[in-house]
Amino acid sequence: MPQPVADTRTEAAVPDTWTFSGENGRHAEISMPILQRFHYPGDVAFCAKAGELLTNRAEGAVTIGFCEKHETLSPLERSATLAETVSQLPLLVMTNDDPENQSVQEDAVAMGLAALREALEAAPRNAPQAALSVLDQYWVASLAKHPERYYSPAFLFKDAFTTEVVQARMALCRLVDDPNCMINAARNASGAVEAVGRWSSDISKLMLSIELTQIAHDRDTTGEPYSEIYYAQGLAGSYGYASEIVEGDEKLTYLRRGVAALEEAEKRYKDKVDADAQQSLTASLGSIYGRVAFISRDRADVEKALRFDQMAADKQKELDGEVSWETLSNLGDSHMLRGEVFDTEDDLRKGLDIQQQALAKATSDDSEAGKNYVNMKLAVSFLRYGEFDGTQLTKEQRIEMLRKGKDLADRMLSVFLETGTTTYQTVVTNAARRADAKLVSLEWQPAPPPQKP
Repeated sequence: MPQPVADTRTEAAVPDTWTFSGENGRHAEISMPILQRFHYPGDVAFCAKAGELLTNRAEGAVTIGFCEKHETLSPLERSATLAETVSQLPLLVMTNDDPENQSVQEDAVAMGLAALREALEAAPRNAPQAALSVLDQYWVASLAKHPERYYSPAFLFKDAFTTEVVQARMALCRLVDDPNCMINAARNASGAVEAVGRWSSDISKLMLSIELTQIAHDRDTTGEPYSEIYYAQGLAGSYGYASEIVEGDEKLTYLRRGVAALEEAEKRYKDKVDADAQQSLTASLGSIYGRVAFISRDRADVEKALRFDQMAADKQKELDGEVSWETLSNLGDSHMLRGEVFDTEDDLRKGLDIQQQALAKATSDDSEAGKNYVNMKLAVSFLRYGEFDGTQLTKEQRIEMLRKGKDLADRMLSVFLETGTTTYQTVVTNAARRADAKLVSLEWQPAPPPQKP
């Protein structure tokens, strides 16, 4: 019996590299460590296993073209024929809907990806276009039903594999004389790369996802207003994720790029879409200006955040009869910011009240994610109110406010440790530490003076 094609639980993931050269004199070294996990057992064993998997097809046995002639193929032909096998084998096996056939289907997917690895290995090193054609078959990874066999965390397998393919494509595209090479990249690649970038806090991958989003936009754009607004919102979201990873002035740099994309969309398309799309665009502007203002502490930024958030809430109330917990949370945050920057305690109180309304709405919606997010924001808001020096709170009231924030932050930390939300873990951990420090200073009492003898 041939050995398992992709027993990645035992096979070491050693990322071999392939170096290709182009007619333009350039060279590209590509590394695909996930693909390297799929062991190719040799032509004879591969074809024997393929024949075994195809024997029980409901439509009757078939053979794989590569297995009928592999001994006579040139390297270029071998690569191309193996590439055809990548999708041919799993699709042929999947015609059998018998539940007991699922393990066979999974083996076929793993063998298909092993064939992809071997097809890339067989591609002549001076034929980057052949390698690009092989990588077109990457989508077979999406057929995997048990990604835990190949990657950890399992839910990220398809995105991580797509990211690996995109990075290889970008390297190979520099070797070929084809201006449309990257335009033909996987259509859903930007979302996959962004997911990996966020999970791994990798700014280079987030920047790559933005580049892919822009390439896809340039490829597909028709100037249709709804699509253009959606594109701007996507860009702003990606720049927002990037700002969470970088430090210093770069945070504002990325956020303001997102602002620019949304403001351009508002200027050009707001009057060409319906009320729902207008409200969504306004909410996006409020959200990103809130993030800008939190860093810049600039009064103009704060006022814009509050204005857009209030407009979004009013419009949503008009359209839907209620305001979502997301919109309420943003509006509450903007009032908190205004209270801090403008030194107005009324805004602090109002912000805290609105965020409590947001929690009530998330609870009534039975949104676990919503309750977790708003509780995180509330923990920070209790802290911000309690540590702000310009309030009329008594010392005891400030201590109570800080303790509420710390207790809620501690509770939410245990939740986020379970869900694996590292960014939120950092937020509540820092909030609890700040609350502890402020409580120490407020609760400290000087030692009584020594008594005279």
